[in-house]
Amino acid sequence: MKNKISMMQLFSLNIFIIISSFFGIGIYNVFKSAKTDAWISIINTTILSFIIFFLIIYIANYKKNLTIGEKVIHLYGKKMGTIINVLLILFVASTSISLIFNLGHFIVTQFLSETPVIAIEIIFSIAIIYINIKGLETISRTSLILFFISLIFVIFSILGLLPNIEINNYKPILEFGYKKTINGGIRIFLLNFVPLFLTLIIPKNQIKNKEKYNKYTLLSYLLGCIIILIITLVTLGNLGINLTKLYQYPEYIVLKRIEIFNFIDRIENLISMQWIFGLFIIISFCVYNINTLIKPNNKSKLLPIIILFAITLTTNLLFKNITIFNYYTYYIAPIIRICFLILIIIIALSIKIKKILKS
Repeated sequence: MKNKISMMQLFSLNIFIIISSFFGIGIYNVFKSAKTDAWISIINTTILSFIIFFLIIYIANYKKNLTIGEKVIHLYGKKMGTIINVLLILFVASTSISLIFNLGHFIVTQFLSETPVIAIEIIFSIAIIYINIKGLETISRTSLILFFISLIFVIFSILGLLPNIEINNYKPILEFGYKKTINGGIRIFLLNFVPLFLTLIIPKNQIKNKEKYNKYTLLSYLLGCIIILIITLVTLGNLGINLTKLYQYPEYIVLKRIEIFNFIDRIENLISMQWIFGLFIIISFCVYNINTLIKPNNKSKLLPIIILFAITLTTNLLFKNITIFNYYTYYIAPIIRICFLILIIIIALSIKIKKILKS
């Protein structure tokens, strides 16, 4: 019998999925799209996120003992179900390659400028393989521990940066009209919230206190929205739109302004660990998703190694530099997410039709 995970562990996974995709990727997209009105885009995203919430709740409540891959096979049969699962794997892989490049590029550009990105990716790959071999329970427990540590860092960051906020940095409001904020909101919705479907790999019956599933899932979405809204407001309020657009990781650069403990040198390096924690957990969870979609209940140590090797190799072949990566996240990734969202909607509709035919 599978080991169960707690609702708080699932809660932490949801939060990490939302905020980890925002770091370096979502924030670049939203400021490029909406500029000084980026914070309004986040509010728009909060409204859109209810689409994801209702879809996930609906699919999770169907055949509660099955993973999303097994549900697909049950709905469409072996042949068609396998094709759809391959499409799901490709989506998770596309998410993984962007996250692992983001992780490696951030560490190299901000901490280890003389170190090849591939070296960083290999080091983290060893830890990701280890945690995947241990299984979902270890991933979820690690996620919960790192969530509380990250939450402390987030609170500390906000308190340290609030005194430096300049209200004029939020002006002018709606300079380019509300259309830009809708564009930014849709992008964040696609990049940060559509990947929440990763949690459907966990059968609802495998979660303790599953009667609280709806409540905790909704709370995680709202908290995730609040966190990325605060990150956006604090970053813009401290740097202004020109500096924010100049940097790939403005949310890290702004941490340099924290002056609570002047006797600690480069405190931003410690606080920025929250982003590294999040990226590590979600990449690990992506590998778990692919592993489970390929072979449910697989306990082989080889498959996670092969998966991560393929992801790392693809990442380095596709993203030769940050310009290519930014082009991918701004123009190509949203299209992939739209296709995936359509696929999830089709699965939800298939469940609805199957229920109607049975009644």
